[in-house]
Amino acid sequence: LDEAADRFEAALRINPEAPEPLANLGLIAAQRGQFETAEKYLEGALKANPSFESAKQNLARVRADLERSRKSSR
Repeated sequence: LDEAADRFEAALRINPEAPEPLANLGLIAAQRGQFETAEKYLEGALKANPSFESAKQNLARVRADLERSRKSSR
């Protein structure tokens, strides 16, 4: 995952609003359990491309995971 994240971050240095690398970094963050970071990346992907369906679906999953994480830490 680290190598993939490095490549997506490099792509964002070229085009900071590219929705695909943003969405992919969101997925990587979610896989690492970094749900708040994942949410920010996926929101950025949707800001860049509001019709990006997989980003919408993944954002919904991440928000559900984030909510579960918050409830379990209370």
